[in-house]
Parts: sequence; C-alpha cells; structure tokens
Amino acid sequence: MPTTQEHYTINAKQLDILRLLYRFRFVTSRHLTTILNLPVSKINQRLQILLDQQHIGRYYDGQYKIHGRPAEYYLLENGIKALKQYAPDKCDNKVLHNLYKDKNAKPSFVAHSLTVLQIYCLLKERYGDSLRFFTKSQIHSYTHFPKQKPQALIRLDANNERKEFFLEVIDPNKPFFSYVGNVRRYLEYADAETWTDQTSTKLPEILVVADSLGTEMRFQKQAGRLLKKHYEQEPKMYTTNMGQLVTMKPGYDRVWRDVEDPQRVLALNEL
Repeated sequence: MPTTQEHYTINAKQLDILRLLYRFRFVTSRHLTTILNLPVSKINQRLQILLDQQHIGRYYDGQYKIHGRPAEYYLLENGIKALKQYAPDKCDNKVLHNLYKDKNAKPSFVAHSLTVLQIYCLLKERYGDSLRFFTKSQIHSYTHFPKQKPQALIRLDANNERKEFFLEVIDPNKPFFSYVGNVRRYLEYADAETWTDQTSTKLPEILVVADSLGTEMRFQKQAGRLLKKHYEQEPKMYTTNMGQLVTMKPGYDRVWRDVEDPQRVLALNEL
C-alpha cells in the first residue's frame, strides 16, 4: 500500500486536470481534449490514474453508455488535498470546502456547470490565446465583483484593446424571474461604481447566454425594459444562445445581440 505522501504525489499534467475541476467543478473527456489539445486516449489515461488514486470521482452508469453520454468527473477529498498541497496560491479555501459537495451534486447543477465549460471551449476555439476566462471559483474572493458573482469574467485582448465581460448563463432549471432580478442587481451595482472605484477601469459589459432562442428573446424583452428606464450608459448588456454559439464560424461570429437594440448583432471582439 502506498504511503500517504506517495498517494498524493501527482505530476504537472494530472494537476492541470485537477485545476480545471477546481475552476469548472465538472469536466468530461470531450471537453478536456479541446482544452488540453490531446487525443482522447491520452485524456482517458490521465483520468484513469486520477480515478485509481481516488483524486477524482465520476458520474457514469449504464444509461450514460446507452445514450452515448460521456462520464462527468469531479474532485474527491484526495484531489482537494492535492490542490491545497500543490497549488495553494491558486485556490480559495472556501471554494475548496464547497467542492466536497460535488460528489452529491444535483444533475441540474452538473449540467449547468458543464454548460459554462462548453461556452469556454467554444470561445477558446474561436479566440485562442487572446481569451482569458476566470470562473466563479477563481473570482470568489475578490470584493470588487458583484456580491452575487457572475459565472465568469471574460477578458479579451483584441485590436490593441483589452475588453472585459461578466458572463451570465441562464439555467432553464431555475425560475426565469431570478434572471430578471439579476438585471436589477447589475443596475444597482453599476450605480454604486464599486468596480470603477476599486480597479480604475471601465465596468465590464454583460454577456448573457440562454439555453434557447426562445429564452433569449424572452430575456431580451424583460431586460430591455429595465435598461431603458435606467437612463445610464452602464451597464451594457448583450445576449446570445447556445445554438448560436455552437454554430459560430470563424470570420462570421456575430452572435451577440444588443439588449437595447436587438437588431444590432456583433462579434465578441466588436462589443
């Protein structure tokens, strides 16, 4: 039987996977092939080692196989301890504590987490190294963000300019009115000028991704009413939906609709 020290010893490649699980909570082998640019055989080999060491667990049963659905991986106690040992400066202790719950996560939470990961993969394929994507786990401890943290902070360097965006992803399993309420919170946050005061930079624009075109149009209508009553330039808000992102093509990626002017559709680097 390996010693405790041997049990927690992992290499840099395995640590990359643990850090991705910290950032996104759940991953699949398909997502990892995109992010790490490796063949699925290599990814599965690394995942199996982490499973054998009980650094990670997975959701997978006969129904997954029947429907061609990939296993969903999450951190276990050994993996959390490994992050504390090997990447303490990259991890927030409160977030690490919350990760213990992932082995009993509701399917809706797993699905929502994977949607955020899918958005990252799609944007990464399109924008490459000019894109930085800081998840809710990574921004948890920063006080200049809204109290109810966005799903991610997107940073894009394009046309010799740095642009930043708060990412919100509409979860179809949650009440729709909660997302309309979130617009009100962003209006209050913009009026408080917390971001500008603490960072001396422009308030990030807001990107809202819906599960479907119907949900997007419904949100556009409700959010547009609130923004037009605000009479301020900030916050600026745009929407799209997962179908638009999946079919986004290099060179023609105008998928972000202006909430205040729905006929205005732009690419991310044009916002």
